[in-house]
Amino acid sequence: MTNSIVARYDENFELMLKFASSAGFGEVMVGFGESKVFESDTYEKEVEKMGELLNKYSLRASQTHLPCYHLLDSSEIVDEKTEMSIRRGIWASGKLGSDWTAFHPRSAVNKGCSRGVSFEDNRRMLEIYLEDAEKAGVGIAVENMPLYPHSHNEWRFFGGGWEELCELCEVLKSPRFGICWDFGHAHTAGIDQKVALREVGSLLKMTHVHDNYKNGDQHQLPGLADRQWNSIGWVSVMQTLKSIGYEGTLALETIMPPICMCENFFKLAFDSLEYLKSL
Repeated sequence: MTNSIVARYDENFELMLKFASSAGFGEVMVGFGESKVFESDTYEKEVEKMGELLNKYSLRASQTHLPCYHLLDSSEIVDEKTEMSIRRGIWASGKLGSDWTAFHPRSAVNKGCSRGVSFEDNRRMLEIYLEDAEKAGVGIAVENMPLYPHSHNEWRFFGGGWEELCELCEVLKSPRFGICWDFGHAHTAGIDQKVALREVGSLLKMTHVHDNYKNGDQHQLPGLADRQWNSIGWVSVMQTLKSIGYEGTLALETIMPPICMCENFFKLAFDSLEYLKSL
C-alpha cells in the first residue's frame, strides 16, 4: 500500500505539494471539491499548471476528488455549473494521470431519501459520467456517505452503506467503476467495517483515511484519537484490508491546521499512515 494525502486546489496548493514532498509522500489526492476552477474558461491552463507543480515536487496525482453537489441538494436537481464542473473534473483527472477519482453519490432528499429513487438518479447520471471517464482513461469510485449526529438511520444519505454501492457496481458493470471507502464516514454510520470491506472486496479502488469519535465527521488523523472514546479500531481495519488483497493507496483526507503548522503536520500525517501499515 502507498501513502497519499489530500492537496486541495486553492491558493495554498503549491505549498501543500511542497510540504507533502518534503514529508516523504510520493503521491497526493488532488481535491477539486471546493474549487471554482472548472467554472472558468481558463480551466485547461489551470490543469496544465497543476501538472507542472506536481512534476516540480516529484509527486503523482494518483487520485482526485470530483466537485460535488451539496449533500442536501436532492438528486433530481440538476445544476448546469455543477454538472460542467464534474465532467471537466473527470477530464482533468485523466490529464493529471490519475487512476481513480472519488464521486459523492446523491440522495433523493425531497422524496424522503428513498433508496429506490436515489439509486435510479445515481445510475442515470453515472452512465453519462462513465462515458467521460472512458474517454479520459480514469475510473470513478463512488464514496460511502456519513450519518450525521441526530439523523435517524432510516433517513440516511444514499451510499451510507456498502449494499447500494455494490449494487451500483453490479448494474453499471464497468471496469471504470468501483468503490471509494471512507473509513470515517463508515464509523459515523455505525458500520462493521470488517464485514463491509469483505463484501466490497475487489470493488475497492480508493480509500479516504481519517478518524472520529463516531459523533461527527471530524476528519482526524488516525492514531491520535482514543479508542476509549469510540475512535476507529484500526487494527481490525488494516488486517481486513490485507485479507481482501487491497494493495492500493491509503489517502489521508484530514482537516488541515493553520498554514503555519502544516509543514510539521504533513510529517505527522506521513507517520500516521506508516503506523497504520505497521498494524
